[in-house]
Amino acid sequence: IVVTRQQGFAASGCIVVNSLESGLEIARQSKEKEAFVIGGAEIYDLAFSSATRLYLTEIKAVIDGDTLFPEFDKAQWKEVSRQHHSKDLSHAYSFDFVIYDRKPGI
Repeated sequence: IVVTRQQGFAASGCIVVNSLESGLEIARQSKEKEAFVIGGAEIYDLAFSSATRLYLTEIKAVIDGDTLFPEFDKAQWKEVSRQHHSKDLSHAYSFDFVIYDRKPGI
């Protein structure tokens, strides 16, 4: 499911919608267990308040970019998994794949 404001956008093999709510409703009707939001910054902001799980790549570096994940209070989330990957010939920086679940009642 692709969410875009671009009228007339088409992507082979994809369902295209013009709002996050429409995309999430299609996922619910299809009985999907999870819906993944993969950017950009505006859609991260729209989806963040209803997110219950975060799959993040935490890179051990400061890198310039034009899309940022929203700041969030880690005290409201429980880290449930972390996989560390060291810098090596294939990776310029060390990084961790981390899964956070939103704490109940937050």
